Amino acid sequence: MRFSFKYIHLFFYLIFYSFTMAQSNIISINTEGGFADITFPVLSVETFQNDRIKINISGEYNEEKIEFSFISKEMFKAGIGENGLINDAVEFQGIRVLIDDKNGRSLVNLFSTVYGIKPDHSSFRTEIVFTAIPMSKAPANIKSELIRLKVFYDDQFERDEYFEMFIIIDLKSKTVEFSEKDIEYRKTIIKVLSTSL
Repeated sequence: MRFSFKYIHLFFYLIFYSFTMAQSNIISINTEGGFADITFPVLSVETFQNDRIKINISGEYNEEKIEFSFISKEMFKAGIGENGLINDAVEFQGIRVLIDDKNGRSLVNLFSTVYGIKPDHSSFRTEIVFTAIPMSKAPANIKSELIRLKVFYDDQFERDEYFEMFIIIDLKSKTVEFSEKDIEYRKTIIKVLSTSL
């Protein structure tokens, strides 16, 4: 009887563990308030070129696996002072998103589905570079603290592809969230994701 109970307990533990692992790998969508926020699970974190880290992202949406990498500084200055944003804290082209060929198309499909916008092009970007500023009043370490970044694409207005969004990095919870700032940027975001340079 004791032998049977032990293995029954193990059986249910394995079911619970498998369910928890499956849920942690799901890309979640939040559309409250009319804005679309997409949260990706973090697979691993590694040191990348001196003071930078590489965050490897892997998750599933509608049974389709999506993977890409996110490169960022480890330490951020305070981005908000008494008089608003601090210019010295701006990281010019300091955030890079790296996407391989297979996952580029999957990422386009995800964002176009969530935004309800069909892409005009069938190609995709393999690298997206943002300028960023931390939305915090104190310096922060990305490895130990939640970081909320306001990011800007094409901030020099070179390609008529300017947009803004928030990226929230929480490595304790193993998530990276792409949070929508304004729905007017949706078409531009889809354009950037679905056209090659």
